[in-house]
Amino acid sequence: VIITFHHYPEALRRMSSPECSWWDTEEMKWSTSGCALQSHNSTHTVCACSHMTHYAVLMDYVGHEISTTDNQLLTFLTYAGCTLSIVCLTLTFLCFVLFVKGGGD
Repeated sequence: VIITFHHYPEALRRMSSPECSWWDTEEMKWSTSGCALQSHNSTHTVCACSHMTHYAVLMDYVGHEISTTDNQLLTFLTYAGCTLSIVCLTLTFLCFVLFVKGGGD
């Protein structure tokens, strides 16, 4: 089976390393066995596969590098959010215990 996938130009700007894939319903994951990349360029990708199934072209996403400052800020926000969640969970647990001990009918 030869199949051609046409790319959206705006989506391809950040994509690289196309792989011809198919959905393995037994393993519940994408597989590349039995499929080979024939050719690709900025407008399309051509795959050759040895069986009929659901096909896709999987690509690596090439994003922007996160600066050290942004990475530190994200780390701080993650810790602050987790701390706030733990405090709220503790307060919720204490309220539950106090109301149950207080004889909440």
